[in-house]
Amino acid sequence: MAKDLRHFLEQYEQDHPEDVVTIEKPVSLKHEIGILIDQLDRERKFPLLRIKNPILCNGKPSEFEVIMNEIGSRGKLAYAMGSNWEKVSQDWRRLALENKQKPVVISREDAPVKEQILKGDDVDMLRYPAYQPYLMLAHPYISLAPMITYHPEAGIDNMGIHRGEIQSKNRIAFLFSPDNHNSMNFHKYEQELNQNMKCAIVAGLHPNVLMASQTKMGYPESHFEACGGLLGEPLRLVPSETLGDNFMVPADAEIVFEGEIKAMKRTAEGPYSEYTRHIGAQRWCPYMEVSCITQRKDPLWSNYAIGRNHAFQGLAREFRVYDIVKRVVPQVTRVYLLPHAGGDDGLGFCFIQIKKTAEGQARTAIHSALTSNYSVKHVIVVDEDVDIYDERQVFWAVATRAQPDKDWIIQTDVMSSIVDPSIENHWGSKAGIDATRPAPPEPFLIPTMFPEEDMKRFKLNDYVPKDLLQKIPDAFRKVETDE
Repeated sequence: MAKDLRHFLEQYEQDHPEDVVTIEKPVSLKHEIGILIDQLDRERKFPLLRIKNPILCNGKPSEFEVIMNEIGSRGKLAYAMGSNWEKVSQDWRRLALENKQKPVVISREDAPVKEQILKGDDVDMLRYPAYQPYLMLAHPYISLAPMITYHPEAGIDNMGIHRGEIQSKNRIAFLFSPDNHNSMNFHKYEQELNQNMKCAIVAGLHPNVLMASQTKMGYPESHFEACGGLLGEPLRLVPSETLGDNFMVPADAEIVFEGEIKAMKRTAEGPYSEYTRHIGAQRWCPYMEVSCITQRKDPLWSNYAIGRNHAFQGLAREFRVYDIVKRVVPQVTRVYLLPHAGGDDGLGFCFIQIKKTAEGQARTAIHSALTSNYSVKHVIVVDEDVDIYDERQVFWAVATRAQPDKDWIIQTDVMSSIVDPSIENHWGSKAGIDATRPAPPEPFLIPTMFPEEDMKRFKLNDYVPKDLLQKIPDAFRKVETDE
């Protein structure tokens, strides 16, 4: 059986029933869904949600089940690829870039996504449970469906996730960032060939396929092959219905929207809820006219909690930052993008762990990380004895191993994220902190520690039972009072 979204849901619920919540009560996809995710976020809970009776933004009951948070935590992504919490970004890089597998093509008769084919008047994007989670959004949005386009000369596929504003029954507007490969493909079709660009929007995919769509590849380079590396088996493809037999789409998707992005035409897109947890500006953007929908008989729909997701986008960038910095400074052991700093992208704060052998390595790592992605804003480098997955330890290192006048690095007038609300245009500033000890053989004070054998022997649950431990309030959270 091919790996698809249903396969993942079945396996994950079987292995982790405590992390799956099925909601039978109707939930509105306008605002209520956002409040639900926000309140779970405040409790530091990110369960996989199966919403059985969603209400569309127009107030009508939806005919589709909505899935959320299947990629909502680092643990779920690690589970999907058979990795663990600490190694998941390195394994993502290894599988996607070094273990590629070429896709296979199957017949239309064998493709689950061809069970229903809708054309003409049957094309109605307003039937689908896209969401409108926050105030000020004018239309429902598709938030977790990769766009597939092809390079016009090389004929190589590209996959990338772009927010899609459903403006009518057959129109979806998209925001392209300038460095995105789908944007580059569109530029070639529009500016060089004066042609519309064929594209497909694919909804309901296995998490590993979603991860492959966010893998930074060469241009042009096949994301379909990266899908095979992450899945551990070839991605199954099938020819499209209206875009030509050479335009392939994932055969095991839940839904595929086929169409063209119009050359030399724009529409107002937004406002939108950016990953920074701010409402972004309205912009003139390209749009797609949908010509055909293929889907399973009872398709599932996935929504992505923008600004309240704690793994996906940041983890994709984490392995990219690791890859770049590791090439320059081999002593780097780990990179971690803090998932709740600056939004779900995790680019607000980047923590780097290094086994320092010479002075200058930490500062070089800082400069490499700050230039690895225009959205990376703060970088902190620590020693190998500091757990970078615990921000309390990282900021302890800043407080005890760094001096602002010597160990802080400021970059000014550099290209930054367009959606960062604190900058003007694309230009901003960035900072790095070298919070490492002097390189050997320079002496430095030894931190407090415990005998290793005692650490291994001692079990907290022998003294404080689990049920009691769970009732103890979080000392780092605000406690509500009656006042």
